[in-house]
Amino acid sequence: MSEKATRKKLNKLHAKVTDYYIDFLDEASEDELEIASGTLSAINAFLKQNDVSADISDSEKLASLKGSFQDRVKAAKKKVS
Repeated sequence: MSEKATRKKLNKLHAKVTDYYIDFLDEASEDELEIASGTLSAINAFLKQNDVSADISDSEKLASLKGSFQDRVKAAKKKVS
Protein backbone atom coordinates (compact mmCIF):
# COMPACT_ATOMS: atom_id res chain seq x y z
CA MET A 1 0.00 0.00 0.00
CA SER A 2 1.41 3.38 -0.96
CA GLU A 3 1.86 6.22 1.46
CA LYS A 4 -0.19 9.39 1.28
CA ALA A 5 1.34 12.20 -0.73
CA THR A 6 2.88 14.99 1.26
CA ARG A 7 1.56 18.54 0.97
CA LYS A 8 4.82 19.48 -0.75
CA LYS A 9 4.28 16.82 -3.43
CA LEU A 10 0.66 17.84 -3.91
CA ASN A 11 1.66 21.48 -4.28
CA LYS A 12 4.29 20.47 -6.84
CA LEU A 13 1.71 18.45 -8.78
CA HIS A 14 -0.74 21.34 -8.66
CA ALA A 15 1.93 23.72 -10.00
CA LYS A 16 2.79 21.32 -12.83
CA VAL A 17 -0.85 20.92 -13.87
CA THR A 18 -1.29 24.68 -13.77
CA ASP A 19 1.84 25.25 -15.86
CA TYR A 20 0.73 22.57 -18.34
CA TYR A 21 -2.65 24.21 -18.88
CA ILE A 22 -1.10 27.66 -19.24
CA ASP A 23 1.48 26.41 -21.76
CA PHE A 24 -1.19 24.48 -23.66
CA LEU A 25 -3.49 27.49 -23.92
CA ASP A 26 -0.62 29.81 -24.89
CA GLU A 27 0.48 27.47 -27.70
CA ALA A 28 -3.08 26.98 -28.94
CA SER A 29 -3.59 30.72 -28.98
CA GLU A 30 -0.32 31.43 -30.78
CA ASP A 31 -0.97 28.75 -33.40
CA GLU A 32 -4.68 29.65 -33.61
CA LEU A 33 -5.65 26.07 -32.87
CA GLU A 34 -9.15 24.97 -31.92
CA ILE A 35 -9.27 23.49 -28.44
CA ALA A 36 -11.38 20.38 -27.91
CA SER A 37 -14.44 20.83 -25.73
CA GLY A 38 -13.19 18.06 -23.42
CA THR A 39 -9.95 19.94 -22.83
CA LEU A 40 -11.83 23.14 -22.09
CA SER A 41 -14.08 21.23 -19.70
CA ALA A 42 -11.05 19.80 -17.90
CA ILE A 43 -9.49 23.24 -17.56
CA ASN A 44 -12.78 24.70 -16.38
CA ALA A 45 -13.17 21.92 -13.80
CA PHE A 46 -9.62 22.51 -12.59
CA LEU A 47 -10.32 26.22 -12.14
CA LYS A 48 -13.63 25.55 -10.40
CA GLN A 49 -12.07 22.98 -8.05
CA ASN A 50 -9.49 25.59 -7.10
CA ASP A 51 -12.11 28.30 -6.51
CA VAL A 52 -10.82 30.44 -9.38
CA SER A 53 -13.30 32.97 -10.63
CA ALA A 54 -13.25 36.31 -12.37
CA ASP A 55 -15.17 39.52 -12.12
CA ILE A 56 -16.05 40.75 -15.59
CA SER A 57 -16.00 44.35 -14.43
CA ASP A 58 -12.27 43.95 -13.70
CA SER A 59 -11.37 42.86 -17.23
CA GLU A 60 -12.13 44.35 -20.62
CA LYS A 61 -11.17 41.05 -22.27
CA LEU A 62 -13.71 39.13 -20.20
CA ALA A 63 -16.40 41.69 -20.93
CA SER A 64 -15.57 41.39 -24.64
CA LEU A 65 -15.68 37.61 -24.42
CA LYS A 66 -19.08 37.76 -22.76
CA GLY A 67 -20.36 40.02 -25.51
CA SER A 68 -18.99 37.68 -28.16
CA PHE A 69 -20.71 34.69 -26.57
CA GLN A 70 -23.97 36.60 -26.34
CA ASP A 71 -23.72 37.55 -30.02
CA ARG A 72 -23.08 33.93 -30.99
CA VAL A 73 -26.06 32.73 -28.97
CA LYS A 74 -28.31 35.33 -30.63
CA ALA A 75 -27.05 34.32 -34.09
CA ALA A 76 -27.62 30.64 -33.34
CA LYS A 77 -31.17 31.34 -32.11
CA LYS A 78 -31.91 33.26 -35.32
CA LYS A 79 -30.77 30.26 -37.39
CA VAL A 80 -33.06 27.94 -35.44
CA SER A 81 -36.16 30.12 -35.75
